Amino acid sequence: MAKHVARDVYILVNGTNISSYANSCEITDEADDVELSAFGPAGYKEYGVGLKDANVAATLYSDFDTLHGVLQPLYSTSGTFSLEVRATSAARGTANPAAVMTARLFAYSPIKGGLGDAATFDCTFRNASTAGLTWATS
Repeated sequence: MAKHVARDVYILVNGTNISSYANSCEITDEADDVELSAFGPAGYKEYGVGLKDANVAATLYSDFDTLHGVLQPLYSTSGTFSLEVRATSAARGTANPAAVMTARLFAYSPIKGGLGDAATFDCTFRNASTAGLTWATS
């Protein structure tokens, strides 16, 4: 398996490529652990997989010319939208699968930073459908 350096992560939000505004991205797909322990001589707990949740978190540079026009309406309408993340901007494939989900934006804070700092903000896109996070190769 080839090692990978993140330098060309592709982030597509509602059909708009916002990759050039991001400097970090993290995909999280996890499930609740549900205890299913019952009486028995072994003395160990038993766990099952519960409900799952998926999130994509990104650190973005503030931009009111373009990025604000993409994200603010998605937040203010509380609607769902398509989200796709790939390791590189190359086409989808087995070596570059796309993490895809229907998402919702629950918070939008486009101004953050101190005097002389780059103005960035953290943005988390949360799963908004029962399909969850899927991986597409075509």
